[in-house]
Amino acid sequence: MSDRVCVRIWAKFSNLPWPYPLICHMLDAAAMVGVLWNEFLDEGQRRQIADGFGTSVDEARAMVMFWAGLHDIGKCCPHFVGQPSGPKPKFLDEPEFAAAAGWMHEEPIRHERVSHLVVPDLLARYGYPAGLRPSRSVAHQVGQILGGHHGRYGLALDRATMADPGKAEPRVGTASGWVAQRHALTDALFDACGRPAPPTRVAPAGTAVIVTGLIVLADWLASQTDWLLARGTQWYTAKDDDHVAHYVRAVKAAPRHVQAAQLCTASWKPAGTFQEVFPHITRPHPLQADLASHLPGVARGPGLLLVTAPTGDGKTESALYAARIMGQASGRTGLALLLPTMATTDAMWLRTRTYTAASTLTDTPVTLVHSMAWLNTDYDHAGDILTDGCTNTFAGDWLRGRHRPLLSPVTVGTWDQGTIATLPVHFNAMRWLAMSGKTIIIDEAHAYDAFGHALTVRLLEWLGHLGAPVILLSATLAGSIARRLVDAYRTGAGHTTPSTTTPAYPGWLYTDATTGHITASDTIPTTRARSLTVDLLDTRHTHDPTDTTGRASALDRLLAPLYDTTADSGAALLVCNTVPDAQATYRQLTARTGTRRPRILLLHARMPLWQRDETTRRLLTILGPKATRPTTPVIVVSTQLAEQSLDIDADLVVSDLAPLAQLLQRAGRGHRHELGTRGTRPAWAP
Repeated sequence: MSDRVCVRIWAKFSNLPWPYPLICHMLDAAAMVGVLWNEFLDEGQRRQIADGFGTSVDEARAMVMFWAGLHDIGKCCPHFVGQPSGPKPKFLDEPEFAAAAGWMHEEPIRHERVSHLVVPDLLARYGYPAGLRPSRSVAHQVGQILGGHHGRYGLALDRATMADPGKAEPRVGTASGWVAQRHALTDALFDACGRPAPPTRVAPAGTAVIVTGLIVLADWLASQTDWLLARGTQWYTAKDDDHVAHYVRAVKAAPRHVQAAQLCTASWKPAGTFQEVFPHITRPHPLQADLASHLPGVARGPGLLLVTAPTGDGKTESALYAARIMGQASGRTGLALLLPTMATTDAMWLRTRTYTAASTLTDTPVTLVHSMAWLNTDYDHAGDILTDGCTNTFAGDWLRGRHRPLLSPVTVGTWDQGTIATLPVHFNAMRWLAMSGKTIIIDEAHAYDAFGHALTVRLLEWLGHLGAPVILLSATLAGSIARRLVDAYRTGAGHTTPSTTTPAYPGWLYTDATTGHITASDTIPTTRARSLTVDLLDTRHTHDPTDTTGRASALDRLLAPLYDTTADSGAALLVCNTVPDAQATYRQLTARTGTRRPRILLLHARMPLWQRDETTRRLLTILGPKATRPTTPVIVVSTQLAEQSLDIDADLVVSDLAPLAQLLQRAGRGHRHELGTRGTRPAWAP
């Protein structure tokens, strides 16, 4: 038994009619990685893995396939094979498969921990250097990667444990049968993967994390019940215990399985001129034209682009165009947009889905990633909508599962979906795997508190280390904060000298991750330059309309034209700092009487999601960029939701006292669009 693979050592049994052999699962995982390497990873990710371990791209593929197959080698141990919920194979009664004796060894040990312990010693038989310190041992790094395939890495081993794991931890299985079977399983896998050469060096942390995520993804795919039933049925029907034939069947079936999970890269149409990418924009803003003219000449690899411009200057379109240029230059085809709130994320998902459908050559799923995405009715029924001449952007059930939505080639999510990867959370390697293959657009980069800013800095350090292109957008980002964000990315890319360049406003700044060189535009004139009139009203914060010095009385005076039939119609936006204030203000204005009754809408974050979505759609219909000006006066009472990415146009903006950056964002909702033939401004708000 010790000379050949024992197929009675099982890997899967739950919800199956028979135990699924460990050798089959190991070969399945290797086959999955081979397909994922070709179909899911971008050119930039493949090159990063190969460069990190000092091998060629082809050698790296076979090498990672071998490692992926080894991820569950820890299941070849007494505690896993003999667990009460398993099939309890009879060979466990044989002396060569005895468990370690003694009460101190009765506590179960996790199989991923066993993988971490035994892999360094196993790899020594295949040319991996032995006897090195863990920090210098690529065999130990591989062991730690495989030990982390259930979402958490184990602590580094010491030299003695690496040299003799059975002595340090007898529960791994020290009897001759376990040792021989681990060698037999590894030999069979090594041969199936083409006997790959070992890497020449320990890889950087970011590369190791990407490999971890890839192996975890392969394990998830190879552990799906439909896969196990199909492959297991073939195995037990053949009755030949031929693991080589099983590997051939797995290699043949794996591409369809990966395709069904919608794990793919985005295939974009060639990015020509700005007008070709956005044909509906006949006259690009000066910022858009300047970026389109100069960015292709400076983006030669991964880098960070910072765009600072007033609200309404087309920063989103600028970012989407820049993402095409930067993604192509860095070999990253994916796209991720991260925004500060769920409301703005929902609106951006609709916008991005339309853009992706018109800009890609093949079907490209677009996922919505935040904690309430499952309540979004548009997202739930996105597959029902197909447009002639466009690709399908529907994301299926598999991509919507836990830890998976960011793996989609195009994704729109809240900012925390990216920054949570900087924290020690379960399966954060999957987030890094996803983001390492995308151009990351962070909208409203100024919109976070001190803790959020610190997380953003850490996120940018990691993205710089991973070589992922990043685009930061802001209308009110202070120069000192802008430099800190740019320097965070440069530090992650290995350039620790602080930058001294201050971004122009309006303008853009590009830093090259490879060289650290910074290219900054001159100040770009804007066609939307406005003179902002700010009236500061000194009032008491009360909702009592009888108090002539109170906030309620001031609002009555400011909004009087909207209740008067002799005055022009128009729209006013009231931005309150808290939900209770917004609710009280809404009740006050609803109760007010006049010679006409304006339409009053309330929008805040405590609304049920369906109600908030419905209100947002109604606002875009009434006050959006293409809407005809309403003939009935409109008053919108909102909280900070109105500050960011809500593309509405009010004639008058009234705000509670707030920091200057927030006031500028709120002011950006006033006189936001050129009306043209869609209407005129009222005389009381010219």
